[in-house]
Amino acid sequence: MQTQTEEYSAAQRTPDWVSGYGDNKALAGNFAPVENEVLLRGVEVTGVLPAHLDGVYLRNGPNPAFEPRQGYHWFGACECE
Repeated sequence: MQTQTEEYSAAQRTPDWVSGYGDNKALAGNFAPVENEVLLRGVEVTGVLPAHLDGVYLRNGPNPAFEPRQGYHWFGACECE
């Protein structure tokens, strides 16, 4: 049986062009761009969430939709189409 984290990771899709940047840590692992959103329900929470918290957490950081025309760097401008 998969854990919730494994289920989430299996549901994410990374764009095909990312495989050409295998040695670029800014486009790998947890930093890799994703093409889709994943909705998990019934996630176990340790601790207490504030009662007024209601909404969605969106990924905070870059998520390039197109392959860069030149190299890609975390702190550089994305030369996307």
